Amino acid sequence: MEKLIEVSADIIRELPDMRATIRTCILVSGLPLKAVAYELDIKPDHLSKMINPSEDPRHFPPNKIEKLMQVCNNHVPLLWLLFRMGFDQPRTVGTLQDENARLKSEIKRLQSDHNHVMNIFKNIEVR
Repeated sequence: MEKLIEVSADIIRELPDMRATIRTCILVSGLPLKAVAYELDIKPDHLSKMINPSEDPRHFPPNKIEKLMQVCNNHVPLLWLLFRMGFDQPRTVGTLQDENARLKSEIKRLQSDHNHVMNIFKNIEVR
């Protein structure tokens, strides 16, 4: 599985609306609009009207947001919604993986310390 594209929280917080959020999701993916439209089963000109200000704006179908994030390999729309709902700093997959590795290392260290202490107690003679 390809590593998730992470976008700065500061950039996401500055996005004014869902239209800009979806546009950013597509832009950071580096994929051509036509390719994203194909994967979402949306006509490219309709998708363009969904993400760009126009005289004939279209609304992005909410049931396609999950697929959009999968295709574009980022969670910009989800994070934008979390920020809008007051969640300060949602943890990303990369952050959670780093924290998981740190905690596993800490567990190993504590197990080693525990074994050392237990050996000391075993060697203490009761008088």
